[in-house]
Amino acid sequence: MKRSFYASAVINGLCGGAVQLKDDAFYFMCQKLTVPEEYKQLRLAYSDIGSIKFKKFLKILSIATIELKNGKTYKFWIFNRREFIRSINEMREK
Repeated sequence: MKRSFYASAVINGLCGGAVQLKDDAFYFMCQKLTVPEEYKQLRLAYSDIGSIKFKKFLKILSIATIELKNGKTYKFWIFNRREFIRSINEMREK
């Protein structure tokens, strides 16, 4: 199963792209030239994800912070937050 969401990575501003939740991992893809290489084809295995937290920003935006078990963190603004939470929890339980 694959679910797609519009998203932006929060790295020195917002860098638009897409999140795909596939059977094996969370993927973020962005083709912008100014985005660090690490974010252009980012893959985070569900087994490596320690926690996902959401924090309200400016009362209307919700920023997701994904913390890996090794302590590294990634921040994203993900559209359709409720569906994303439901979908990623479902994928992580597999």
